Amino acid sequence: LFGIHVDLKAFRSTGRISVAVGVLQASVVGVLGVGVGLAFGLDLLNATYFGVAAALSPSLVPSSYLDSADGARPTPEQRAESIHFTEDILGVLVVLGLSAFVYATTPAVEQFTTAAGMVALALGIRYYLFHRLTARLRDDPEVMMLVGISFVIGFIALAEAVNLSIIVGAFAAGIAIADDYPHSLELVDTVDDLEDFFTPIFFVTVGALIAVPTLETIGYTVTLVAAVLVLNPLIVAFILLRTGFDGRS
Repeated sequence: LFGIHVDLKAFRSTGRISVAVGVLQASVVGVLGVGVGLAFGLDLLNATYFGVAAALSPSLVPSSYLDSADGARPTPEQRAESIHFTEDILGVLVVLGLSAFVYATTPAVEQFTTAAGMVALALGIRYYLFHRLTARLRDDPEVMMLVGISFVIGFIALAEAVNLSIIVGAFAAGIAIADDYPHSLELVDTVDDLEDFFTPIFFVTVGALIAVPTLETIGYTVTLVAAVLVLNPLIVAFILLRTGFDGRS
């Protein structure tokens, strides 16, 4: 979903500072998160999970605030989108690392090469096929939605076939089925409707797992909430201000 909204042209123009901010923020908070996890008595692997959860907050939540009704895209908005895109890439790399080294019986470094090939395929489709397809289907939102869903299912199936996480397939699909800005409004609108439909199901599923929290669970939760809502924004703001950007950025 986030990949569909990403404007790669804007990312190229703001990419250097966005990548630097995203990587630095994720590294600082991630290392602090791992340290806190170890202090809580977690083993190294679970402390790493804790650090990743603190460092890489979901991009869909802020992206909903970045969508303006008039379609205007000021530079600070593009920069924020690029920072979140950088974090999404880091998240995919973390998933690849876990599947290649933690969950695999033997290290599977070739998964990174396979994932790179899948992303290259997605970029090829984006630049050489999909914009021609959307030009023909621009006035038919129902068919546009079916095409978009078919691409997502196809990339997920491809990821399964080559033993990659479906997260990698979904990420590549999001990149593949988005025109450069201005996006195909029909596709974005229909996918946003799917997001509105499935997000409550996701949270209901998570809610079904809720149990009476222990003090330990409350401690983890408070720490993660503080990292995501307080520490991450402060670090990003500090880096941008030190780099010379204004307070609005």
